[in-house]
Amino acid sequence: RGDSVNLVASRPVKWRELLEHVRKDHFKDFGIIDVEDPKVTTRKALVEEILRQCGTPITVPNKKGEDLVILGRTLDAKRSPLRLIIKHFHEVKERKYYDNELFSTLRYLMTESQKLVLLIQSRKPYVEILPHDHPLSSVTNLKTVELRGDNQ
Repeated sequence: RGDSVNLVASRPVKWRELLEHVRKDHFKDFGIIDVEDPKVTTRKALVEEILRQCGTPITVPNKKGEDLVILGRTLDAKRSPLRLIIKHFHEVKERKYYDNELFSTLRYLMTESQKLVLLIQSRKPYVEILPHDHPLSSVTNLKTVELRGDNQ
């Protein structure tokens, strides 16, 4: 329906299988990015992977900021929002190249232009992962769903 979701899941819950089921059987248009994947360690690489996931594989310039301009223009030109699963979101704070400009852009694409719908998997709710003054902390339309194992 266009709502972004934070799927809070940790071991022993089978969240990987759930995401694959959701993607395969219900939302085939969801792209998927794993923050633990070394291919997306830098901001430039992450932006290029987001663009690839939306069907527009582009090498973005090395000039700082141009990557976000291209991301914004590319998603703005799309008729429908990009739907994207981000696995291991709890690792974003360890990625030193992911900066406030990146997160401000993601927030804008999610809330203002509504060109990005995220399904974020993390071990804790995203509000506990990010500092209170972080750009994504102000996203209020992100619904949280917590998966719990049988013995929790």
